[in-house]
Amino acid sequence: MNTPGPSAPADEFVVHTDRVAINRRHGGILVAHGLLAALVVVAMIWISSLDAGPLSILPMLVLLVGQIFQLSYHSFVYGSRIAISEPLTIDGRGFAMNTAAGRMEVPWEAVTGVEVRRRLWNRFLVLRLHPAAQPGSPGVQTDLSARYWTRMQRYGGPMLGAVGIRESYDQIRQAVSYFSRGRVPVG
Repeated sequence: MNTPGPSAPADEFVVHTDRVAINRRHGGILVAHGLLAALVVVAMIWISSLDAGPLSILPMLVLLVGQIFQLSYHSFVYGSRIAISEPLTIDGRGFAMNTAAGRMEVPWEAVTGVEVRRRLWNRFLVLRLHPAAQPGSPGVQTDLSARYWTRMQRYGGPMLGAVGIRESYDQIRQAVSYFSRGRVPVG
């Protein structure tokens, strides 16, 4: 049972990863950066064969470093998203979220609201935390670093992207409202 509500009470609501959507989202990006890196290498070989001097390949070298950085970053994001099969679990005590940086369990008393935010064309579900909620606070369990926790609170709380999850934001908001018994404002 994954749909909370009065007609079908459940012990918890689990958000699952949609691997196909993640592959669609990140696969094209990785292929594009891989092809661009290969083109830059070919251009560097061609330019060096012209005997134009050692500084002539410097711009291409800068482009290659940029492509390698992009490939490594997007590979990390892709790998971390695909490795987490259940990014969010909601129950009567609070929520548990798995991220690339670690896991957190937060009681409803430490959650001040749930909202959907937009950044450019992306939507994120944000679970806003009370400013006093810190690792070690009553009910808060986490293996996240203090630095990551501070950064997460600065941006409003843990975020869950719309791409790559099987359950809709409406289902998640209903689950938060149901399991928190209306104590957490859902926007």
